[in-house]
Amino acid sequence: MDGLKKTDWLVEALASFARAKGVTRKQAFVYAHAHGGFAFINRHYDVEHLLSFEDVVDDIAAVSARNGGRL
Repeated sequence: MDGLKKTDWLVEALASFARAKGVTRKQAFVYAHAHGGFAFINRHYDVEHLLSFEDVVDDIAAVSARNGGRL
Protein backbone atom coordinates (compact mmCIF):
# COMPACT_ATOMS: atom_id res chain seq x y z
CA MET A 1 0.00 0.00 0.00
CA ASP A 2 1.30 3.39 -0.97
CA GLY A 3 1.72 5.40 2.24
CA LEU A 4 0.54 8.63 0.67
CA LYS A 5 -2.75 7.09 -0.41
CA LYS A 6 -3.39 5.79 3.12
CA THR A 7 -2.45 9.13 4.62
CA ASP A 8 -4.75 10.98 2.22
CA TRP A 9 -7.58 8.59 3.07
CA LEU A 10 -7.05 9.04 6.83
CA VAL A 11 -7.08 12.83 6.44
CA GLU A 12 -10.31 12.68 4.45
CA ALA A 13 -11.89 10.27 6.95
CA LEU A 14 -11.17 12.70 9.78
CA ALA A 15 -12.40 15.63 7.68
CA SER A 16 -15.65 13.74 7.09
CA PHE A 17 -15.94 13.09 10.82
CA ALA A 18 -15.33 16.78 11.54
CA ARG A 19 -18.03 17.86 9.09
CA ALA A 20 -20.51 15.33 10.45
CA LYS A 21 -19.94 16.44 14.04
CA GLY A 22 -19.65 20.17 13.37
CA VAL A 23 -16.12 20.54 14.70
CA THR A 24 -12.80 21.60 13.19
CA ARG A 25 -10.45 19.06 11.68
CA LYS A 26 -8.04 19.62 14.56
CA GLN A 27 -10.79 19.02 17.13
CA ALA A 28 -11.84 15.87 15.27
CA PHE A 29 -8.28 14.52 15.28
CA VAL A 30 -7.67 15.34 18.94
CA TYR A 31 -10.99 13.70 19.92
CA ALA A 32 -10.55 10.61 17.72
CA HIS A 33 -6.95 10.19 18.82
CA ALA A 34 -7.78 10.57 22.52
CA HIS A 35 -10.65 8.06 22.37
CA GLY A 36 -9.25 5.40 20.04
CA GLY A 37 -11.27 6.19 16.92
CA PHE A 38 -8.22 7.20 14.90
CA ALA A 39 -6.22 4.16 16.00
CA PHE A 40 -9.17 1.96 14.99
CA ILE A 41 -9.46 3.28 11.43
CA ASN A 42 -5.69 3.25 11.04
CA ARG A 43 -5.35 -0.32 12.32
CA HIS A 44 -8.29 -1.55 10.24
CA TYR A 45 -7.58 0.53 7.15
CA ASP A 46 -7.60 -2.58 4.94
CA VAL A 47 -11.34 -2.92 5.59
CA GLU A 48 -12.34 0.63 6.53
CA HIS A 49 -11.18 2.19 3.25
CA LEU A 50 -13.64 -0.03 1.40
CA LEU A 51 -16.59 1.49 3.29
CA SER A 52 -18.36 4.76 2.65
CA PHE A 53 -17.10 7.74 4.65
CA GLU A 54 -20.52 7.80 6.32
CA ASP A 55 -19.84 4.30 7.68
CA VAL A 56 -16.32 5.30 8.70
CA VAL A 57 -17.71 8.32 10.59
CA ASP A 58 -20.10 5.96 12.39
CA ASP A 59 -17.19 3.65 13.27
CA ILE A 60 -15.06 6.50 14.64
CA ALA A 61 -18.02 7.71 16.70
CA ALA A 62 -18.86 4.24 18.03
CA VAL A 63 -15.29 3.33 18.99
CA SER A 64 -14.72 6.74 20.57
CA ALA A 65 -17.98 6.52 22.54
CA ARG A 66 -17.01 3.07 23.85
CA ASN A 67 -13.78 4.64 25.07
CA GLY A 68 -15.42 7.52 26.92
CA GLY A 69 -15.89 10.06 24.13
CA ARG A 70 -18.96 12.26 24.32
CA LEU A 71 -19.05 14.21 21.06
